[in-house]
Amino acid sequence: MRFLATIVLSLLFLNTYGFAIDASKIHPSVHTSAVCELLLDKDNAFYKDFFRNFPEEQSHSFPFDMLKPEHFVNALAFAFAYVEHAVQTVVTNPAPPTFENTALLVMNAIAYYHRVSGLLHLIGKFQTNNAKIQELNKKKKTTDAKVHAMRFRNEQLFERLKQIAKNEYLTEDQKFIVNAWIEQSEFGKVLLNEDSQKELLTIDEQLANLSQEFRVNYDNTQNSIIFLPKDTKFEPEMPQAQLEAAKKRAGLRGFDGFDFELKPEGIEQMHVVLQFASDPQVRKTVYEAFIHRASVTNNPAIVTQMANLRLRRSRLLGFNNFTETIMPTLMAKNVNNVRDFVSQVKPEFIKMAREELRVLGELKKEMTGGALEPWDVQFYAQKKEARDLGFNLEQVAPYLEVNGTLKRVLDLVSSIYDVSFEEKTAAMPTWHRDVKVFSVLDKWSNRLMGYIYFDLLARDGKTNGAFSEEIKPPGHYISPEGKQYIQASHVIVSLSIRSGDQVSFLTLNNLRSLLHETGHAMHSVSYAKEFPLYDSFSVPRDFVELPSQLLENWMYDSRGFARLARHYQTGEQIPEGWLGNIGKIKFRHPALKSLARRCLMTEMDLAYHTIEVPITDSQQFDQDSLKDWAQFPYLMGIAGRSDVNPYLWMHGYESQYHAYQWGENLDYDAFEKFLPNDLFNATVGLDFREMVLAHGALVDLARAYKQFRRAAPDPHALVREYKR
Repeated sequence: MRFLATIVLSLLFLNTYGFAIDASKIHPSVHTSAVCELLLDKDNAFYKDFFRNFPEEQSHSFPFDMLKPEHFVNALAFAFAYVEHAVQTVVTNPAPPTFENTALLVMNAIAYYHRVSGLLHLIGKFQTNNAKIQELNKKKKTTDAKVHAMRFRNEQLFERLKQIAKNEYLTEDQKFIVNAWIEQSEFGKVLLNEDSQKELLTIDEQLANLSQEFRVNYDNTQNSIIFLPKDTKFEPEMPQAQLEAAKKRAGLRGFDGFDFELKPEGIEQMHVVLQFASDPQVRKTVYEAFIHRASVTNNPAIVTQMANLRLRRSRLLGFNNFTETIMPTLMAKNVNNVRDFVSQVKPEFIKMAREELRVLGELKKEMTGGALEPWDVQFYAQKKEARDLGFNLEQVAPYLEVNGTLKRVLDLVSSIYDVSFEEKTAAMPTWHRDVKVFSVLDKWSNRLMGYIYFDLLARDGKTNGAFSEEIKPPGHYISPEGKQYIQASHVIVSLSIRSGDQVSFLTLNNLRSLLHETGHAMHSVSYAKEFPLYDSFSVPRDFVELPSQLLENWMYDSRGFARLARHYQTGEQIPEGWLGNIGKIKFRHPALKSLARRCLMTEMDLAYHTIEVPITDSQQFDQDSLKDWAQFPYLMGIAGRSDVNPYLWMHGYESQYHAYQWGENLDYDAFEKFLPNDLFNATVGLDFREMVLAHGALVDLARAYKQFRRAAPDPHALVREYKR
């Protein structure tokens, strides 16, 4: 009866936000100690497949081929009510608190909620043009905030956890969970008075809504289009597949010319014009359209609101600024450690950026005369790169056919991490015919570690960019061999190179993205514990990029690239002369490509989240806080605007953007342990997998990394890598 009462109370909230649930279909006896097996609607394909006992081959899959938007409405409502019921069951339980009747019960309910909400989030990535799915995802953010509050801001739950912490019979993992939970609850001021709790929740809901509004505006700006006339001149090195794709897109829109979309930093379409358009006026037009692409949105006002709300939230919790509420949960621990790190690398990066611009300026004077403009940087960088390499990157494309390269990437990962891959595409439902599924097994024990879904080709409605996220499995959390959480993950790389049934190729940029996201996925499936809330996607932000960025290093080593590149027709290895120079690609203008840009964005992040008085104008704030970077108009144009920076306002990197360079420093430090050895000897990789990755968030990662490396990470590893 208590469960029914909980459901009735939750209906007011659920109906307010568009989620409805028919309480008459809920049986009063619900076993919250395990994954719920209740069928809310026997005619609903989502429930029927989500709760059923899967065949062994599909025990960690979803019925992607049957899911519809309406399936999620009741599912998310029930999942939220299930968490409420679990928490209510715990806090009203008269029995002495134990790990099982308190922490585990709530964690299982929240893990179930994450399975449903995570699936909705995933589907949203591939149905960006589905208004119902996008609206549900927008409303889901409010429910997410409610679940977070139930986990960390319930005083009665907090008191039970403190009693459990005194139990001397807890396992090491249980101790870690309980103590971390208590620490986060205390850090979130679980004992705030009722009015403050309500205000905190209101602020969280406002931030969630503003973040979603920012996301919609951002996505719309990325879909802006530049049409170039058919007589536009491109350099001979221009990738022909991309040129043909641009011509085809224009034709579909009734335009006789080329269609280039203003994709975000790192994606091909906008940057390929800046690299290969012969006419500087064309480059200027595209560059200025890109850097002003959000001018018609209200994102500057949203940024101002979000920065001030985060400050208000921090003050409500008793902190001086937002960064103080985040840093203790990260490897960095406090903002001074981040600033110390930045202060060590920033002078080197600025020096490198100046030198790179000097060299490119001299090249322009040699070739065409005149001063180097921001829209010239990528064009002459490409010219310098081709001159130094002895070949152009278009010539590499036939050696990177998509399917063959994916197979070789998996072979490479197999040799590094001592795992094996088996394709399961035919046996497991996917969300699109392009998706491939592989199981990952420990090579020697043949133990199933998890599954990885690869979705590599661009298509209408699919989110741009490259990313990897978890897929909470609907089947067993525990493997037949024992207590191990089986994880599934996806790797998304939206290749813009595709023409009908023709062969598709990766660019070197695409290959780097594929390796990076596969590194994330391997981190995911390496998790070898039984608690899904503490898997690899729960680790601190400034650790999470280590496994992904580490894997990129094999691409820039000639030994690694030799294994990754084969001609799609002949199977021949890339020519020896090219192979010897392939590593130079990484070291061509690294400051302008990433090092100085990331340093700039880290400083922007810290500036916004260490404010101690509200700001009034985000655009003016950008200029005031980034004065050191005004000497680099190109970098300021590409990265110096907060209103088009998704990391700070919609990707969850607020006060955490340093994670990229922090993680990059860690990955070079870790790679240096591989270098003296055979790069394909799995001994070091297996140590890294078992000593660091297998623990997910259930370990002090700084200590685990130090154990693997036999030393603390060297803060100079990043600079040293780019000087060697």
